[in-house]
Amino acid sequence: MKNDPKVAIISTVKGTLEELILFINYHLNIGIDKIILFFDDPNDNCIDHIHSTYKNVHAVTCTDEYWLKRSSHRPELHTERQVINANEGITIAKELGCKWIIHIDRDELIYSSKNFKSVLDNSESDVIRLSIREAIPEIENYKNIFEPRIFKVPNPSPRKVKVAKVFGCKSVFYGDNYFKGHTRSKVAIKITSKIQKIAIHQPLEYDKKNTRFIDTKEIKLLHFDSIGFHDWYQKFSNKPENFSKKPNVKRGAHRKLLIQEFMDAQSKGIQHLHSLYKESYMISQNKIFILSLLKMAEKISINQKLFETPFI
Repeated sequence: MKNDPKVAIISTVKGTLEELILFINYHLNIGIDKIILFFDDPNDNCIDHIHSTYKNVHAVTCTDEYWLKRSSHRPELHTERQVINANEGITIAKELGCKWIIHIDRDELIYSSKNFKSVLDNSESDVIRLSIREAIPEIENYKNIFEPRIFKVPNPSPRKVKVAKVFGCKSVFYGDNYFKGHTRSKVAIKITSKIQKIAIHQPLEYDKKNTRFIDTKEIKLLHFDSIGFHDWYQKFSNKPENFSKKPNVKRGAHRKLLIQEFMDAQSKGIQHLHSLYKESYMISQNKIFILSLLKMAEKISINQKLFETPFI
């Protein structure tokens, strides 16, 4: 019986130690072999703890010297830094003996009801796009962002959207958009000479003739976007600066509007921000019931023990 392939996840991180530990524990417990983290803040107080606690986590501190060697300067946009780190991560993963990499954010979890490594190993494809789900916040405050268990299912048909609106779920949609975060999922990429460079969501430079792509429903990407007021506030308070400095940066139209609404509410005070979060992100149980009947939302049960420190 052949061994499962070694898999690494790559992520540029910045956030609380508590949630980073949950992120690491979960992925090690589901079978990820190596976690390659790029600390966006070189003075992040999480770094020493991660170094001393986890032998299967490779931590890179993104100092000025690090950026000087790779980009002549630290890129202004977070997304630009992510792309550089993702490609550096592939080099590291290859040196660590990994066959596959998955580039994800700190607010995302890989989920499968079966052995996800077998799914990768049995595929003849070089790039496998995971099936995305977006977590639904039902309350304003959570202990951590990974608590929700109800998720939006992508790409509902126009008929389902119409029915949902008729039955009182109009506020769930933002214009034509059902998801608040990104709708394009992340991919598992086989480390091969066919792929020379990757972007955040997909290969960027690759052998277009011979690289094989496939979508899978067997591995899901769970996106915990803006879960709870604090997480939402932290994310959006960082976006207006980049948004105003580089107005031509490519963003979805609905994301630009969400950022603008945040800025407007912020100028009016904290109560307006709380009201905006409740209206824009939280979904009541009655509406979740309707969405579930329409198969636009589903419950995904995650074993809480997966968030505990692994015995490695």
